[in-house]
Amino acid sequence: MDIEELIHHIVTLPIQDRRKIIQVVLKTIEQEQNDVELTEQKQATIKRRIDEIESREATLIPLSEVKNEMRKRFPKKHHYPL
Repeated sequence: MDIEELIHHIVTLPIQDRRKIIQVVLKTIEQEQNDVELTEQKQATIKRRIDEIESREATLIPLSEVKNEMRKRFPKKHHYPL
């Protein structure tokens, strides 16, 4: 069975089964993302950004403002769940 056949089969399943498949697949993706090792450069960047936030050097923007700005910039062109 190739990927197209698999997809066709999955989308014809009852919604409960499709939800279960989604949950399992997402869980495996999250696990793989958590398994990725951070390079020293990425660790340094994370530490620098945390320090900037804690020292209040960084300006934080509330998520609601970010979402509003994204909606203004990209109205109905994209179907992202904002």
